[in-house]
Amino acid sequence: MTDATRTAAPADATRTVGPPAATPADGTVGYPLPAGYDQPEPLGEGGMGVVCRARDLELDREVAIKTLQPRYVGAASAAAQFVREAKITARLQHPGIPPVHDIGTLPDGRPYMVMKLIRGRTLSELLKERGSGPSAWLDEFEAVCHAVGYAHSRGVIHRDLKPANVMVGAFGEVQVMDWGLAKVLNSTEFDSLEDRDPDPPAVTRSGFTPPEPTRTGSTKGTPAYMSPEQARGDTRQIGERSDVFSLGAVLLTLLTGRPPYTGADVVTVVRQAATGDLADAHRRLARCGADRDVISLCRKCLSADPADRPADAEQVATEVARIRKAAEQAVHTRRVRRWQLALGGVAVVVSAALGFGVWLTAQAERQKALAVANTRGELARTLDEVERRLAKGDWDEAAERFLDAKELAGRDPDPDTAEKGRLGELQRNVRTSRDLMDFYRYYADKKAPAWGAFEKAFTRVGITLDLARADETARQVSRHPFAGVFHAVLKRQADFDPDPDRRRRLSAVVNDQQLVTAGLRPRLLAMEVESGAQAAKSFAPSMFGD
Repeated sequence: MTDATRTAAPADATRTVGPPAATPADGTVGYPLPAGYDQPEPLGEGGMGVVCRARDLELDREVAIKTLQPRYVGAASAAAQFVREAKITARLQHPGIPPVHDIGTLPDGRPYMVMKLIRGRTLSELLKERGSGPSAWLDEFEAVCHAVGYAHSRGVIHRDLKPANVMVGAFGEVQVMDWGLAKVLNSTEFDSLEDRDPDPPAVTRSGFTPPEPTRTGSTKGTPAYMSPEQARGDTRQIGERSDVFSLGAVLLTLLTGRPPYTGADVVTVVRQAATGDLADAHRRLARCGADRDVISLCRKCLSADPADRPADAEQVATEVARIRKAAEQAVHTRRVRRWQLALGGVAVVVSAALGFGVWLTAQAERQKALAVANTRGELARTLDEVERRLAKGDWDEAAERFLDAKELAGRDPDPDTAEKGRLGELQRNVRTSRDLMDFYRYYADKKAPAWGAFEKAFTRVGITLDLARADETARQVSRHPFAGVFHAVLKRQADFDPDPDRRRRLSAVVNDQQLVTAGLRPRLLAMEVESGAQAAKSFAPSMFGD
């Protein structure tokens, strides 16, 4: 943490600030390669890392190799952070996140990772070349939101979202780069990469103490795009909604050409971010000429209170998709009206043309209504299939079919409230099934998952594990569609939980008469546990990439 009386020299507030740099070792930036690669060609370098293009000799393909700069030789903390970034990125298997092919260590001790070579330019570079606009970048922004939304679903937040960390490929593909500041939230999938912020929040009794531009404690990220809680170093509030704020900051930049905070130096910008000073940003937003719904979404994402923002990036992506479809429909409507007017003018001379125009419009409306009806029917059938797969315990296929259902729901311009509610409920059940598969991996090794993750999985589906009230917990479990599997999971947790008192209380829930009378026989439970454990073992490699 910087001293309260110290000020920072002017610096670029759009550059990332992060953990204190280790004392650099002597050396110059170079591009040594691990065995099996040659033809290095520099691509760029940042505050800590360098990236070069190289050829994979075994597979005869071009790849990107990232490693620490030579000045960080021997810097253990920098190396550990680099390896952590590589492992997190490797586990986030999504088309919008660059895949990691390999990690290792150079002879001088620096870690490296081999990644897919992205041929393109950053969104920041393209923005400077083509300029901002009210609707010019919505496609790319939606793709960024989907990639970040996937990370949120896996319990990971980025913490440094900005146009410079988004690559747009030669064919329009969008990649969210640089996961070096990613934070793992409460997720059993990333237990081996559990995040710990080593420094206390950058706050004193006299108020906020701004960090230096390239050295800070718990304030990590790029000041011009930070949420207030991130700028204050309030680790208790930093979560998915902090990334949502940064997405709003990116959207504002795409609409107006500048990020939310623009000050003379980093200290000024961080102060603005910490207090949520967005008066100038809102003025620019009001004048940008974008669609009213786009401006409204941007304002929600930039809310000072995290509770007022969308819950995660996938919600933002869904809203952007809705706005885009509405805009496309409006264009179609205007074209139809122009045809109607043109045909109406001709009807003054040839009255038959007017009748043809009316018929044409009616045909278009009928086709549209038929397409919507078909989509809704297919959505209902797909949701039925998801429910059947969940009931059978075929959770892998259920998750795949649920993605199909979300895509179908996105096509409906006026979704039915009941279907939206059903989609939300199934989303919670699919995510819970993923948690259950993860739990079974622990039980197969006679271990128990972390209690916080276990408890959160039940809370997500409306079950409160109040172990002091075994009868109430048993009542909630017995009424859920997953009652049989939940009962088996609770029994396994009671067998392997490291806390003796919790094991005793869990056993009281498992043996409660309400669950026994629900028809959950010991033999059935044993079959469920054994089949679940077997499924988890075969399913884990494809789902978790381990």
